Amino acid sequence: MTDPDFEAWDAAQAEMTAHERVVEALERGGSRADEGRPDFWNCPAHEDRNPSLHVEDAPDRVLLHCFAGCSQEAVAGALGIGLGQLFNERATYTYTDADGTPVKSVKRLPGKKFVQTGDTAAVLLYRLPAVLRAVAEGRTVWLVEGEKDVHSLEVAGEVATTCSGGANAWHKVDVSPLYGAHVVAVLDADEAGQKWANQVLDTLDGQAASLTFRQAAHGKDVTDHLLVAGTDTLVEVTPAERTPHDLAVAGEVRRLRAQQEARAALAVEEARAGRLGGTGWSPVDLRDVLVGLRDGTIDRPAPTLGDFGDGCLFYAGRINGVHGDSTAGKTWTALVTAAQEIAKGETVVYVDLEDSAEGALARLVLDLGVEPDDVAKRLVYLRPDEPLTLVSTAALRALLAERRPSLVVVDSTGEALAQAGANPNADDEVARWFRTLPLLAVEAGAAVLLLDHATKAGDKELWPIGSQRKRAAITGAAYLQKVAAPFGRDQDGRAVLVCAKDRHGNYPLGHRVAALRVQGGVISLAPEGTAAADFGDKTNADKERVSRALEAAGRPLSGSAVETAAGGNKARVQAALAALVKDGCVTVATGERNAKMHTLVRPFHADGLLL
Repeated sequence: MTDPDFEAWDAAQAEMTAHERVVEALERGGSRADEGRPDFWNCPAHEDRNPSLHVEDAPDRVLLHCFAGCSQEAVAGALGIGLGQLFNERATYTYTDADGTPVKSVKRLPGKKFVQTGDTAAVLLYRLPAVLRAVAEGRTVWLVEGEKDVHSLEVAGEVATTCSGGANAWHKVDVSPLYGAHVVAVLDADEAGQKWANQVLDTLDGQAASLTFRQAAHGKDVTDHLLVAGTDTLVEVTPAERTPHDLAVAGEVRRLRAQQEARAALAVEEARAGRLGGTGWSPVDLRDVLVGLRDGTIDRPAPTLGDFGDGCLFYAGRINGVHGDSTAGKTWTALVTAAQEIAKGETVVYVDLEDSAEGALARLVLDLGVEPDDVAKRLVYLRPDEPLTLVSTAALRALLAERRPSLVVVDSTGEALAQAGANPNADDEVARWFRTLPLLAVEAGAAVLLLDHATKAGDKELWPIGSQRKRAAITGAAYLQKVAAPFGRDQDGRAVLVCAKDRHGNYPLGHRVAALRVQGGVISLAPEGTAAADFGDKTNADKERVSRALEAAGRPLSGSAVETAAGGNKARVQAALAALVKDGCVTVATGERNAKMHTLVRPFHADGLLL
């Protein structure tokens, strides 16, 4: 064929199904189908006068079986096509529940692209009904990395399963149907296959009745292998050598499952006996706490992290928060606190969902002056790209237990919720998230610092944006951080931290507790003063308008003159004027004819800051 002819023929081949491609190759090579049995053809791999090659059109491939004993590899070679051309570029795999009801579909498209439809959030085993029957009958279940491999093993007469999403998704699936099963896992011969095998080991070791690992002796995966040989020639292997951390994670997974099962069993027994023991509703023994309070060995909770000179901002072993707009410098507050803890010799865990390691480390080292060696030893930097699962939860718990951080920063809550698939405005979804990462850190004794965004200005400005459960979940202290004077690394200024909540009453609501200051290139937490800030007052705009009217007048004004100068609703002007007097921004003196004269002594700005 000429080059253009070949290109046209090659394009047509790509559009064919695998069955069409094989039939075209058979006809081109002179083979003919049996008149009475149209699925039987003359086998091109041997002299075949009586058609012995069965050609079956399967959902995702064509199956070739020569009854004279020729392998699929030999037949494909005789046809002049590769083994990969026995498979369709497009295929649809249907996932069902235990009863066989379709739940979702995975469509394979050209270029190894996969698209899911249906309930895409469902994470379940492929061919689940067959898996459940096999486990009940004590048959072996083969575990592989993709749906194509499942079908290859089914052709060989085996029961097999996988999950959608490839080798990196196994830790998300519900593997409980494989508990008590005899499992043979076949890993691909690549790095992803080793990672997958370790995930399988983490989730099924100690849960399956038996668990062995095998690998293809021919090609990369089990499909490649089965095209030229049987399952009995798969090579038995051991997953890559496990590090102490890997072993700790695997042990933690088993411990969590055993703990859950033990709690469930105890709860059932206690419930039958009419008691609440063994559950989360068991009464708490208060004797040690009462004795400690009486003897002075237990102190009232007080903040001990985030030192600003006159005190501290955050409580150890509790959930704390700082919220504000994107220019308020929340991350600087977190990093200054982290630098203080590192200087004490403590470990800090920084869960960064908004920046990069380069950005965070540049601030710590170049701007805050933390020694690189200290950062390397005492900062654990996490940049997660997936939600917490049973395995990753166990890994995080093991990490926290090993490093014992004094501070865990989550930057930011909004991004963490999004990654977890939680709606930030849904109370129940937000509450569930707080029982994951924040609770794990609290259980390890760390102060948790959540960075978040503020609501729009108004009477709820002291609240972070989204569900009220965010505010309710604060067990330490929360602050609104707001710019008082614009700042940058080379521009002096400050942001104030206003108490939005203090569970233990060390700071009153609305109290301007501290400031993040930038002065002469030095970034620090510092005292702010004791004046209360009325950030939630809806009259702030009126107060600024009255303040500006008095400032423009440059002299004392009577109440009626203020109304005229400020304009607008007279009642609101008088209310704003009274509020300014209360704030100490305006003084009142008796003038001629006993008129009350108002003098501006400190301008008021609508952001609520008395400057």
